[in-house]
Amino acid sequence: MEIRVLGAHSLETRDTRLASLLIDGVLALDAGSLSSSLTLTEQKGLRAILLTHRHFDHIRDLLTLGLATEHSGSVVVYSIEDTVNKLRLHYLNGELYPDFTQRPEPNRPKFHLKVVVPFEDMSLLGYTVVAVPVPHGAPAVGYQIASSSGRKLFYAGDTGQGLGTVWKKVSPDLIVVEVTFSNALKDVALRTGHMTPSILVQELQAFQATHHYYPRVIAIHMTPYLEKDIRRELAEVSQATGIEIMPAYEGLKLTI
Repeated sequence: MEIRVLGAHSLETRDTRLASLLIDGVLALDAGSLSSSLTLTEQKGLRAILLTHRHFDHIRDLLTLGLATEHSGSVVVYSIEDTVNKLRLHYLNGELYPDFTQRPEPNRPKFHLKVVVPFEDMSLLGYTVVAVPVPHGAPAVGYQIASSSGRKLFYAGDTGQGLGTVWKKVSPDLIVVEVTFSNALKDVALRTGHMTPSILVQELQAFQATHHYYPRVIAIHMTPYLEKDIRRELAEVSQATGIEIMPAYEGLKLTI
C-alpha cells in the first residue's frame, strides 16, 4: 500500500495544502487538495473518496475535481450520513457550481454518494475499510484501511482528546493523525476537538495499553504559523517516549 500525503496542513498558503491522502493512486482520504495536488491524469485515476466529516477544508476540492474529470468515469464518495446530507444540501446542490451527482447525466453522474455504517467492514477496490467514529466538533469518523496483505492504515481525520476510546476497534501498523495546535493552545484544541502534541501522547499511550505496541505515527493538519513549535514538541515527545512520530509534508510518500 503506497500512501501519498497531498495536503498536510489546516490552512492553504503558497507552500501548504489542505488535508488529503492518496492510496495507490485510486483511493483518496478527504478532499481538501485533490485537484490542487494532482495532475489531470492523476485526477482521472481516482475511483473512490472517503470523507471523514463535513468541514470545508476536507471537502473543498470535490467541485473542482468534478469539473476537471466530469467525463472520465464515476467516483464513489463515501461518508457518514451527516456528511452526505450536508453535501447534498449545501455543496453538491447546483447553486454555486454544477451538481456532479446529476452531471454529466442523472443516470451516469460524476459522483455517487454512499453512506457508510460505522464499525461495518466494507470491501472497496481490494481493500477492507471500516469507519470508526472519532471525537471532533462535527460528527466525524476515521478510517482503517487494510490491504490484501493485511497491512493496516488508520487515518483519524480531524479529532481530539478521547481518540483513545476507538483503539479497541482498530489495530493499525500506521496512524495518520492530526496535530493542529501547539501545546500553548491546548485550551483551544480541547474546545474545538483538535490535537496538540501533549494530547496526542496521552492518546498514543492509551493505544499501547490496549495493544501492547506503538504503531508508526504521521502527524498532519498542522497550522502553518504554529508548525515550528508543533514539530519541536513532537520531537520532544518522540524522544521521551520512543514513539516514532513524523510530521508530514506535502508530497511525502510512505509504503506499508
